[in-house]
Amino acid sequence: MISICIPAYKHLDILPDALQSICSQNSDFELVILDDFDIFLNDPSLQPKVKHVRELYSSDPRIKWFRNSEHLPIQANWNKVISLSSRPYIKMMGADDRLHPGAIEKMESMIKAFPAVVLHGHLADVIDSNGLVVRKPKPYPGLKEPLIVSGNAALKGKLRQIIRFKNPICNIFKRTAWEQVGGYSNKYRFCFDTHFNTRVMAGGECALWNENLVDLRRHDHSDGATLPAKMALDELRNLVADILSEIGDEVTAADLIAANGWILYRLFELAAQRIMTKPGDLRRLFIENYSVLLSSPAVYKQAAKLAISRIRDGDIQQTS
Repeated sequence: MISICIPAYKHLDILPDALQSICSQNSDFELVILDDFDIFLNDPSLQPKVKHVRELYSSDPRIKWFRNSEHLPIQANWNKVISLSSRPYIKMMGADDRLHPGAIEKMESMIKAFPAVVLHGHLADVIDSNGLVVRKPKPYPGLKEPLIVSGNAALKGKLRQIIRFKNPICNIFKRTAWEQVGGYSNKYRFCFDTHFNTRVMAGGECALWNENLVDLRRHDHSDGATLPAKMALDELRNLVADILSEIGDEVTAADLIAANGWILYRLFELAAQRIMTKPGDLRRLFIENYSVLLSSPAVYKQAAKLAISRIRDGDIQQTS
């Protein structure tokens, strides 16, 4: 039922931890690994390490391991690994993440309970580089049963940051939904996965679950920790514009306030991360986004509401 796809281009030393967490599952699954280590790292000395990791799991028939002949951009790499899968549902994982025991069995029960749902979202523990839990997720408030939502209602909830399909490892989606939206787009780099989610959300029913099924690893070499602030904010503006365009004639004044509040909140979140370590970046950030600072009191109120909820839940995004 489920293909677990790992576009592996970093974190070779941690990959066995991820593989062990998957292969110890007492469920039927397909694990597809697309190996970009040799090309991305351009270090022949690492090839024996890659070979060793492969050999450790070569006898497991559930694993399909492929190698790129050339290094691909991240969006193309993700699309390729999915194209190599064969199951009707897709679970993306990083080479540095882990599944909890019994996670695949639980995912299958979620899928069977709501077969029309195209995108399932769940919770994750955050772990550090040593695999120690540094943050437990706060449950979605007031959610005893899965929240089923679709179309414009989902997109409006996204603008308000109350319908949040979080990191890719927290999601399961139908392969047909990936096909229908044309996969991950190269229009975005920082938030290409969020852009993908919004297009899937617009086209079918989605479900949010208070189920904690995975470990999401955060460390200094995480992908999101290496991308510049300007890219993060510029792409968010474009993403918000795409969501509003998707909603179309149903956009309200409240939607616009929510959208601009999200952008303003993100500006201050990025600024807070730089106030001590990168004051030069902080000044440029405010100068380049001066118009955002001129937002209305209603937009500031929405941004403050987001900040309070994120601080309360310990859900501050990581970036450079």
